[in-house]
This record gives sequence, C-alpha cells and structure tokens, in this order.
Amino acid sequence: MRGEEATQARIVGGERRQPLVDQRPLPPGPARVAGRRELVAVEAGADVARRRIGEGVGGQEAERLGLVNRCVPLDEFEEATEAFAQRLAAGPTHAYALIKELMNQSLESDLETTLRFEGELQDIAINTADHREGVSAFLEKRHPHYQGN
Repeated sequence: MRGEEATQARIVGGERRQPLVDQRPLPPGPARVAGRRELVAVEAGADVARRRIGEGVGGQEAERLGLVNRCVPLDEFEEATEAFAQRLAAGPTHAYALIKELMNQSLESDLETTLRFEGELQDIAINTADHREGVSAFLEKRHPHYQGN
C-alpha cells in the first residue's frame, strides 16, 4: 500500500476561513450524478454541518471540530507537516493502511460485514514483520523500529 493510502492528515496554517462545502465546480457527465461535494457531516457530524451551512471555519475552529489534525501558525506550517510526516513514517505504516481501509469500509457496511473484514485484516497484520517487531520491542522494553512491512 502506498504511503498516502496509509493516512490522510490535514494540517492547516493560519486562520484563513475555509468553506465547509467543497465549492469547486462539478465536472460534466456521470461524475455530476455521484456528486463530488463533501459536507463537513462526514468529518464532524451531521449536526455540525446543519448548524454551519453557509459558514466557513478558521484553522483553530477546524481543529476543535475535528476537521483537521492540527492548526499551526503559518510560519510553522512546513516544520509541523514535516514532523508529522516523519512521525507517521517511523510507525507501522502497513498497519496504518489496514486501519484506514477498515475505517473507510465500515462507513459503508453493516456491523457483521465490518467485523468479518476486521478479522481478515487482523490476519494480515499479525503476519507482518512490523507486528513481530512491535511484540519484541514490548517484551524487551524498548522502542520499536518499524520497517513498513
């Protein structure tokens, strides 16, 4: 799995207000029917989306609502995103990808299907070198050194 599939981080710099609805023009054709506009309802809940129709949010409020991982001053943006990326890259990236895959799938499935899929992904995760490294590090009381496999 590619790195960008493993996580979806949102870090904002500054307090410029952003709309809660994707206001880019829709493409012509079948994609228009599917609808490319994403409301904040997916990220922060339908109640927040309903209360905030027609409004935008600044960086700190977006962080408070859970729309972004972190809001930093604009002059710290590059440093903060690099540190965040390095922290993720040093972790069990394959496991992160599996977790994200499960989270995405669970939004569209019933509980039984989600639990079955979770078991399948756990079977994959438990057979990785990173899992073995995590267990070894725990037993040896040291920090793990993950390789992403």
